[in-house]
Amino acid sequence: MDHTSRFRKAVAVLLVLVFSLSWITGCNISKEPEETSETSETVVTTTTAAPTSTPTPTSTPTPTPTIAHTRHEKTKEYSALAKCKEGVTGAMSFADGDLIVATRDDIINGNYNGSKDGTITLRIIDTKEDKEVCKVRTNPTTEIVGTASDGRVITYDNSNCEIVVWDKALSTNKVLGKAGYGCIYDAESERIVFMRYGSMCFMTLDGNVTRYMDKMYASRIEAYDPETNSVVICDSEDGDNSTIQEYSLISLDDNDIKVLTETTHFSYGMFCGKNALISYPYGKKSTIDVINTKSGSKLKTWQFKGDSEIVSSPFCDRILVKVNKKYAYNYVKKSILIADPATGKYADTGITLKDVGQMAVFFDKASEHYFIVDSVKDKETKTRLIELCPGCFDLTEDIEEGKSPVYERPELKYKLGSDYDEVRKKADDLEKKYGVEILMGNEIKDYTISYAYKLTSFEDSDLNLEDKKWNADHALEVLDGDLAIYPEGFFEKFKDYRGKGGVVFVIVDRLINEHGNFTASGEYVARGPVDYIVIDYNWLTPSTPHHEIWHATENLIVTVEPDAFDPEEWNKLNPEGFTYTEDFEKYDNEDYYKYCKPDYYDDSDEREEIYFARVYGTVNPREDRATMMECFVGDLDYYDTSMYKSLLELVYTYPHLKAKIEFIGAACEKVFGYRYWQK
Repeated sequence: MDHTSRFRKAVAVLLVLVFSLSWITGCNISKEPEETSETSETVVTTTTAAPTSTPTPTSTPTPTPTIAHTRHEKTKEYSALAKCKEGVTGAMSFADGDLIVATRDDIINGNYNGSKDGTITLRIIDTKEDKEVCKVRTNPTTEIVGTASDGRVITYDNSNCEIVVWDKALSTNKVLGKAGYGCIYDAESERIVFMRYGSMCFMTLDGNVTRYMDKMYASRIEAYDPETNSVVICDSEDGDNSTIQEYSLISLDDNDIKVLTETTHFSYGMFCGKNALISYPYGKKSTIDVINTKSGSKLKTWQFKGDSEIVSSPFCDRILVKVNKKYAYNYVKKSILIADPATGKYADTGITLKDVGQMAVFFDKASEHYFIVDSVKDKETKTRLIELCPGCFDLTEDIEEGKSPVYERPELKYKLGSDYDEVRKKADDLEKKYGVEILMGNEIKDYTISYAYKLTSFEDSDLNLEDKKWNADHALEVLDGDLAIYPEGFFEKFKDYRGKGGVVFVIVDRLINEHGNFTASGEYVARGPVDYIVIDYNWLTPSTPHHEIWHATENLIVTVEPDAFDPEEWNKLNPEGFTYTEDFEKYDNEDYYKYCKPDYYDDSDEREEIYFARVYGTVNPREDRATMMECFVGDLDYYDTSMYKSLLELVYTYPHLKAKIEFIGAACEKVFGYRYWQK
């Protein structure tokens, strides 16, 4: 086989692996979207614990199934999709028994067809007539989320995070709003469950959103159980190492959080009947943890040979397991098993998928049956639609017991050198005093923090040891003086709903951009629940931490209150016709100096013309606000309470600066409950 053929084969297999995951879960990780004006939103909580009650789900009558097997009919195959040659990416059922199936045009029989653009086609299948009745082509990033009792279809677009509702004829559609970090439709309450702006959210089909449990940050919803009103979520353990995952079960009725497992392995969380499952689908032996949802305790761990993926439902005690078995060089036979994770029994359904291919599986509550849609290769490409009765199989085989992957929290590879023991002890004391974390020297080498700068350890600098120790000690002195200004418990506010994450100060020798032509004295980076504040100890002044702390504060405010700093309202506080430079390297616009306060102690008589604390604030609104805060939250040279107050009083003599501070203060007070500079 030549190199080109091998490359094409590798691409095809990779694409198949990506699309075959769609049969396991409807969750997707995506960037946090912007709010849309079409969505009205009710905020149930801010940064405090969520209320003890949630809206009562709207009851929906259980439809009479139009597809029903006798106990003796294990499977039934339909022919409606037999002529379809595209790869299957998803499927769902309607209350009347019809189906909607999504196929992708550039995956044909498991092979990538570069002449196609990856368009998704939504197809409505009349199961009574066993025929396709209508279809529509849509974006390559569209996936089916659910179907409503009135026949509407709910889809989610991974590219722009839009939730879209279609009529059953697929002739009209409407954007309801945007979601992020998982999107699940609950047919029982006819609500969409998802994460947005760090909150648990419910959206009704008229676009109204209710938010719960703010400060979930990097969480994504894996599964939702309407009967217990609970979700399984997956978090990065910290913002720096996204491979470390923690699965938690959250009861939305009483805000109870149970940690189910921690793992460094790629995995999925889901519900099966009254239990939760954590599936580790890849490896020589794939495993499934069965977890009691009431206690959070692990009941059993089962394992299957090879890469075994599962699909489950909170409405069914039995799962389907797709087991991959190689039967020839580079060819895989996929067998479908039916299993009961509570009893450890299984049976082979007799359904196989030869060669590479795509599959979508879902459980239909009305008929209490699973549906399997797959693309197979027989003599020619064929798309199968199979209905399976899980209760019709006698489970006689024993699932092998196993052990779930062991999670061991990794020790940091690099430590601060022993020459800096006294400095490290001082940093430890400050961590306890203020509820923050401090990284220094070679401790940063095990972290990938900055998006824009290369961070260098001061242990590697050319300075002599005593100078490096003095610089590090001075940086800690500045931090101690700065942090003392903030109210007690202030930095606890930055931790997520489980008390994890928070503010981490990183003291380095240099922050240098990739071209080496731009340096910074400080940088703020948010990674998951962690707010990193990086400080160059060569350029450190007491105002630097205040500038970066405000960035972290604003990030938390807009996480809880996305519209807190509405651009249109903020721009009203700027000079008429003013626009921000949006250029960090060439922000020093001479035309804007007339709008900027000359220094911290000026006695300018032209106060009506001053709109910015520093010219750096003309870069963008975030830097505008951060320079405002550094202007008065701390003194440049001394930590004198009277001077601190006089600085604020001085700034208030500038009417436009005062207006901006009042705007900032109102947003801060709404989320924190106070203005931290007026403690």
